[in-house]
Amino acid sequence: MIMTIEIKKRKNIIVLIYAPDQGASFIEEQFKKNESIQIKRIFEFWPTNVLRHDDYEYEFCLGKINSSGDFFLINSNILRLKYNHQIYKDIKINNSTFFCMCRGRYCSLLYEMEKITKRDMVIGGKAANAIPSDVFYEIIRCAPNDYEVDRYVDARFTSILSTVFGDGIEDFPGKYERYTRKKLDRLKMLLKKDEPSFGGQELNDYEVIKYEGVKGKIEQWLNDGERAHSEADWQHLIKNIILLLFPKYIAVFEGAPVEDPYKKTSKGKDTTRKLDYLLVDADGNCDIAEIKSPFDHCILSTTLYRDNYVPLRELSGAIMQVEKYIFYMNKKGIIADKGLNKKYKNELPKNFEIKVTNPKGLVILGRSKDFDEKQKRDFEIIKRKYQHVMDILSYDDILNRLNNMISMLKKQTLGSSGI
Repeated sequence: MIMTIEIKKRKNIIVLIYAPDQGASFIEEQFKKNESIQIKRIFEFWPTNVLRHDDYEYEFCLGKINSSGDFFLINSNILRLKYNHQIYKDIKINNSTFFCMCRGRYCSLLYEMEKITKRDMVIGGKAANAIPSDVFYEIIRCAPNDYEVDRYVDARFTSILSTVFGDGIEDFPGKYERYTRKKLDRLKMLLKKDEPSFGGQELNDYEVIKYEGVKGKIEQWLNDGERAHSEADWQHLIKNIILLLFPKYIAVFEGAPVEDPYKKTSKGKDTTRKLDYLLVDADGNCDIAEIKSPFDHCILSTTLYRDNYVPLRELSGAIMQVEKYIFYMNKKGIIADKGLNKKYKNELPKNFEIKVTNPKGLVILGRSKDFDEKQKRDFEIIKRKYQHVMDILSYDDILNRLNNMISMLKKQTLGSSGI
């Protein structure tokens, strides 16, 4: 006999049907001792939750319809949740509504969602603060699976092993990022918006609060761990704050086209590449930003090569990518000007023109907080080597920049107050 769990709607209740592989008699023994039973570390049931049982299976009540008959009220005690959640009556109810399984481990969706939202949730229906049903279905579809976890593990091992074997190994980090990017792109299309929230109107009230809010957001994401956010997530986060970090720019455009004159399409036209981000300053001059994940091991080797820490493949690859894009844009010259102005005409001030005038690059990637003095010095040498072409920043460099901005703003505030 194989253990089964089935969750479904039945009239005015949500039912979990549990059939253990060794029969259900042990559940009754637990209940007689006034003890609860746990199922896959997600559900915890007591005798009061039992709807029906026999020697082979138990049926438990997970939730009941509310007085209006529109929403199911989920029993938070059963799922060991901190908040109260409601699910609209028309939402499809099955196992994936409540959990997914990855590498043999069950993951509670509502628990993961409330860990982020930290509030009561309404799923489905037409309430202003409700999570739309199609968004909830997309969350279910985006739940981690075995393929994604395997690609992540491969990516992390590749980042480390590339310090020994160099570029002669398969690009697993690229596979992982392409997979997670597709997930995010689907959700973006669904939500029809690009930018995540940064805490509401309070971030705009005072400059200090604004920069502290941004710094706090980055620190929070970094503390979440490397698996918590994909490269695409980080790109959208940095896009939101790049105009704060670099005030010279007035606009940032995602996926700006650049033509590669050295590779032709089947129709004989130049192949169109897409930049991570195109940055435009107040005079119309444009630069290029390449944004990568804050992995720990993607900037410098951990072993010495002739007494030097050398760039890893992720850093070398990002530098090469930016240099190529700059080369392509300079090669196209006025043609690139016309294409960019045509594409972004409606998103810029009237009579404003983008000019491709020997663009510079910006590369953001990795962590540098644990570098020793020699690594810091070698990283600085690499930065200075390319400073005429691009700026290279780690996520810790960004935090340092924000800290300095906040310190100066606080100092100016105290000075202006006469304290």
